[in-house]
Amino acid sequence: MRMMRKKDENGVASLATMLLFGAVIVEIALVSALLSYLLGTSNLGGRLSAEALAAARAGIDEGLLKVLRGADTTANPIVMSVGSASANVEICSGAVTGCFTSIDPEKRKITSTGTRLTKKRKMAAVVEVDATTRLMKIESITELSLF
Repeated sequence: MRMMRKKDENGVASLATMLLFGAVIVEIALVSALLSYLLGTSNLGGRLSAEALAAARAGIDEGLLKVLRGADTTANPIVMSVGSASANVEICSGAVTGCFTSIDPEKRKITSTGTRLTKKRKMAAVVEVDATTRLMKIESITELSLF
């Protein structure tokens, strides 16, 4: 009987060892899953912001084409989709009071806000268009703060 008892005690020790190894493996798996999630979401924010900026730049390009073609969209903003992002484009004439600080009626300000999920980026361009020759001079294209 004494030998039988010793054999039973050996099994108890191996059970505890196996449970300890199992707990360590589960902990390593949880930590690696958490790290991969955190690294993935930090890259996601940067990627969404870059896509919003690209949409804003595409909106500026669309606004430049509209101004060059002579379309006046001061009253109606342009809403366009760029891939999975969207852009809201407003074209403002220098002749409209309260819209633009310039007194030159040939100047236009194009403002574009790109949006991708929770990220927004804003850009503005100031151009001057000759009324007779339709020659367009781009004075500036800059990124603006949202606030």
